[in-house]
Amino acid sequence: MLSYISLLRVIPDKRQRKACGCMVSKDIGQYDTCPHQCEYCYANASKAAALENWRRHQETPWGETIAGV
Repeated sequence: MLSYISLLRVIPDKRQRKACGCMVSKDIGQYDTCPHQCEYCYANASKAAALENWRRHQETPWGETIAGV
């Protein structure tokens, strides 16, 4: 496994400290974006906001965020 990892091209995250080993990444998690409306879901604080964000995502599926903004 170590040999496989050594083959990966790791691009350091320039926004971190110089000694940081973090690589460039994109956090895709975002609250109020799940359209399933499960009653006890921790991801949605507002059902209305979740549905609005889902609608925006449908309009701009390649947007910067899942909410289309």
